[in-house]
Amino acid sequence: MRIGAYFKSIRISKDWTQVQIATAIRPDFEHTLLWDFEDSDDADVDGWYVEDFKRYCHALGVVPADYARLSMKDLKGLKLEELLKKRREEMYLSIEQLSDRIGFDSAIIENLEKGDRSGVCVSVLKELSKELIIPLEALLELV
Repeated sequence: MRIGAYFKSIRISKDWTQVQIATAIRPDFEHTLLWDFEDSDDADVDGWYVEDFKRYCHALGVVPADYARLSMKDLKGLKLEELLKKRREEMYLSIEQLSDRIGFDSAIIENLEKGDRSGVCVSVLKELSKELIIPLEALLELV
């Protein structure tokens, strides 16, 4: 599950609109920033003040550090090929789209998702880590 979608699911479970939660953050908080975070592919909190993010988390009953930890939630115990495919699909990316984003040939991703780790360089894992929001250490442990 994408991080923003996780936070959105909590907000919805509390039956709050984005406008209501924006007001809870602070009266002049721009609710469109919530859309960027909850509904976009990149869980964008760029431009948020730390205090606003903490108020958002507090209103939802979420620990702010969960924002950093959630990238691996529900992914533990997966093999590398399962982890990459699951994360890619959660982010609604095709292999070709992911390939374009990381700057490596799509065959590398296809091979990794089939369990073939031969010839994979660290720079591929580093780019996959950044794009799929998976700690590089986790990928290195699975190779």
